[in-house]
Amino acid sequence: MTETPADEDVRTVLEHERRLLAPDASRTDLEALLHPDFSEVIPDGRRFGRSELISVLTGTSADRDLSPRTAVDLHGVRLSTSTIIVTYVSEQGVKRARRVTVWLRTGPGWRAYFHQSTPIQPRP
Repeated sequence: MTETPADEDVRTVLEHERRLLAPDASRTDLEALLHPDFSEVIPDGRRFGRSELISVLTGTSADRDLSPRTAVDLHGVRLSTSTIIVTYVSEQGVKRARRVTVWLRTGPGWRAYFHQSTPIQPRP
């Protein structure tokens, strides 16, 4: 089967999503992957902007869980030539969350524009 440019774009975005999950993602990585207008809605309903999220993810907070996160059932669907939506379940120790990210093509690359996670029950 021949890979189309659309398939390649989805594959690229899924690789970017995995990079965002990495506990060692650097400020440079995050700045490259997050759209300037990026926002995230966290489980308690608060909204984080790009700079606030980058500070949290690159900070040295003792509360921050640096154990690896795994993406389960990672899927990307192209909604238009410039938009891909990614859905998956993340697992980090016993914590699980259903996640969704909207990716936009900006110039030659893809950047995350919006993300939301909702905690779900741990596996039995």
